[in-house]
Amino acid sequence: MGLINETINAGLNAVGLGSLTKRSTRPPASFGPDYSEGFQIIEYVDGREAEKVVLAGSFMPFQPFKFGGSQQVVKEYYPGNSEPTVQVLGPRETDITINGRLKIKKIKDDNFRHLAREYQKQIDAMRIRGNLVKLKLGEWYRYAFIDTVDFGLKTERDIDYSITFTVIGFNPPKNSMFLSGSNEDPVQPNKELIRLGADLLKEMRNYPESMPQDIIDILDSAINAIAEAVGLVTGFVDGIISDAERLNASANRALGLIKNARATVSRTMRTVGQIQMNAATLGTKFQTEAAKTAATITNANHIHKVQANATSYISLLANLQARFRNLTFMVPKRRHLVRQGDTLQKVSILYYNTADNWARIFAHNRMTSTTLVVGTVIEIPNV
Repeated sequence: MGLINETINAGLNAVGLGSLTKRSTRPPASFGPDYSEGFQIIEYVDGREAEKVVLAGSFMPFQPFKFGGSQQVVKEYYPGNSEPTVQVLGPRETDITINGRLKIKKIKDDNFRHLAREYQKQIDAMRIRGNLVKLKLGEWYRYAFIDTVDFGLKTERDIDYSITFTVIGFNPPKNSMFLSGSNEDPVQPNKELIRLGADLLKEMRNYPESMPQDIIDILDSAINAIAEAVGLVTGFVDGIISDAERLNASANRALGLIKNARATVSRTMRTVGQIQMNAATLGTKFQTEAAKTAATITNANHIHKVQANATSYISLLANLQARFRNLTFMVPKRRHLVRQGDTLQKVSILYYNTADNWARIFAHNRMTSTTLVVGTVIEIPNV
């Protein structure tokens, strides 16, 4: 996050938009000096500020900025009584949509020519993570979740945006129920894959002196393909295992890399198997039949070892794949803000077009009651 913000801050200053954290010396043209700090979208994780996007200067939302709410009132008429019975259920904030334009008009420094694109990526990343955000414009503020984001990409320097927020209110939601984590730990199989990988590859390349050079060249090419495919997996997993949010967001990417690695190993082993089937070529450089036979056996044993090691790779990759597949099911389909009249069956129909999955929502959120509390946030699991 630090590198992104440093880049954005520098870019903001380069185009006269100010900074993510410091007051701009140039007031935005559309909103005036009252809002020189811009429209701020502040992301919260575990109750603490995690990241901030500041739409300032020409990046500010278009005027007018509309917000409001309503009072939830239920009015019932009963037979024999001309006066209604009124229940005041409390205030409800109206959802907010902001529209604007990420446009860089004049900028000479090529380091910042993609500044609008970086803003677009940062806003979209907030939407994907689905965390609570605080919206701030001058003294006005609300807590919300990002519901919908639409971008109109014209050029790298000119991107329209429209962001809709589901507004919670003046305070963070209470009793929110979020998935705390998964028992599936991808660290262990990945570390095992890395630990054994170097030894397996070294053993695979420990060619006997009797191995013909043309066979060594084929095996080298095959083993390099395995090492490259597995290296993509271990490197990617190592880069995300320390960050739970990125882990969830990247689970499908990891699955794709693992699937590719398994396919590469299987395809490579078919090539090695064809070499082993043609055993007569494994000892051709020796003159006597006895020497040829001994060399053929030695070389065949080494190829068998290569195949066994590749099978170990496939087993470890399968273990890692199973854990990431389980993680994808733990990633919520989306988060739902409970409103008046909601039930588990209604929520199930809303997201799955059937009431039958209400029990999955109940279990996923570890609920103790089927009664939903207005204002709480529940996760909708993938099924």
